[in-house]
Amino acid sequence: AARVSLLAAAHLRRLCVSHRYIPLVPIRPCIFPRFFSSSSSSSSRQSLPRASSSHQGVITIMGNSNSNSSNNNSSNSDSSAHHDRPPSPVSSSFSSPLELLNVEPHYVKLPFEEGDDKWSRITKALSQRIPDPEALDATFEELNFGTSNASNIMPFFKQYFNMPDHKVDRTRFFETALPRIQQLVLDMPTIFKEKIPLLYPQMCGRVVLTPLQAACLLSSSFFGALSPSRGNSQYIFPSCDLSQLWGVSTILGLPQGEVRGPAGIAECILHYFDRITERTDDELQQRRIVFERHVLPQGIDWRKSERVVTPATVHLEGTIEDSDAQIHADFANQYLGGGVLSGGCVQEEILFGIKPECLVGMLFCAKMEPNESISISNAEQFATYTGYGRKVKFGKPFLDTKQNVKIVAMDAVVSQVKSIQWSRASIVRDLHKAYIAFANNTSSSGTEDTTTTTTQTVATGHWGCGAFGGDKQLKFIEQLMAASEAGCRLAYYAFGEKDICDQMQQIQTYLHDRNVTVGTLYACTREYGDRVLNDKSEGDLFEFIRSHF
Repeated sequence: AARVSLLAAAHLRRLCVSHRYIPLVPIRPCIFPRFFSSSSSSSSRQSLPRASSSHQGVITIMGNSNSNSSNNNSSNSDSSAHHDRPPSPVSSSFSSPLELLNVEPHYVKLPFEEGDDKWSRITKALSQRIPDPEALDATFEELNFGTSNASNIMPFFKQYFNMPDHKVDRTRFFETALPRIQQLVLDMPTIFKEKIPLLYPQMCGRVVLTPLQAACLLSSSFFGALSPSRGNSQYIFPSCDLSQLWGVSTILGLPQGEVRGPAGIAECILHYFDRITERTDDELQQRRIVFERHVLPQGIDWRKSERVVTPATVHLEGTIEDSDAQIHADFANQYLGGGVLSGGCVQEEILFGIKPECLVGMLFCAKMEPNESISISNAEQFATYTGYGRKVKFGKPFLDTKQNVKIVAMDAVVSQVKSIQWSRASIVRDLHKAYIAFANNTSSSGTEDTTTTTTQTVATGHWGCGAFGGDKQLKFIEQLMAASEAGCRLAYYAFGEKDICDQMQQIQTYLHDRNVTVGTLYACTREYGDRVLNDKSEGDLFEFIRSHF
């Protein structure tokens, strides 16, 4: 077994070298299915397969790891795929000697693929009419697949529809929305003709779904029927189990007499199910939701960067999701979605609540490593919200008219010990993280946009400055450097904090007027970080930068 494992690792390294893929972390054997082609030349990219028509519109694809070039300004996807049709799946076979190893599953296991017993229980339970909360409770108790105990889930719907401020109409939900949810689950074998690949760490890959497929997965998740993806044991996938949210909402939200906090996010998702009942299956196949894992194959020497710092616009009011920018930042956890299903109520969790199609990525996206980001294109927003944290509430229905918006999930260094973020390793780590998130010059179909000549704008804000303990000035400078290196501009939202808004606007103008380069700004930031670590800093980072230039 050891000999076979070593052979596999050597084989993978040869393939990586042939594709000019130089990983930042050691290659792990046993996790890579045949997504590389050893017949490709070292100087050319492997083209993605062209599309085939499909009534269901599925559409999954795994890309090769060299979709991120080592060039600092590289695009992140292949240019041969068409913009107007989805790509077809890649073969699921493994290349020797990987096929000799005990490889864990590389695809999502859908409920109808998990054995006749589970699927027969689902079809029996969901073929019956569910007219009221009591019948829904009985259905949850009969299925009881989810990660939450059925006894925790059952009170939620009774309590929710008795709340004076609930926004989803009870009659419409049980007469229209819930029957549609049930039917979407029962139609899963016909909606999914192709397998959904798991997106492992250090593997550039893409999954493309129709809104119908996303609705089918979320409907199954509604009843807790989606088993967590296991994959290789060392790569943990988040759980995509909405029944967990129903249970948490009962405990943390509704007992306080208002539909807020986790219950507010749950209400946004119930509103999504209510809205999709207005659309036919054909209407739910007109859009493509693209989930893509991006890997930075080689680190950047930030000291040597001669890019001039690009200007940024700092907004006192407004939110990221309201921005007209092409790229919207998701202040993510390493695990996509963070605590959206377990009681979390901050930026990422709220984003996934008002754009529930993002939730399905939790089923197949493994946790991110330091040189990775995950992007989600064309996820529709169905609701607005008010408040934040435990006070977040459903706002009102939202009609999303934005086109080609890309959400980029990027997790910051956790700095609960404040000094950690000022170390060289932490600064470089977060620069790489922001760069790989911002440098995705791709269209919503996941293909390289070679026609765009205008500079793209990234809507962002206080990244990693809440529970992660980040310094707002440092995170602004890091994102400014990463955006400049990626050829983007920042639209920075200060969320009503006037003092920091004014400071950020002034420092970015100061840097731009003096044509400061990324390399010199990085050196200055590092120098200040060293002073913080040695308890020799005087003043804040912005003051130090002004004194330096």
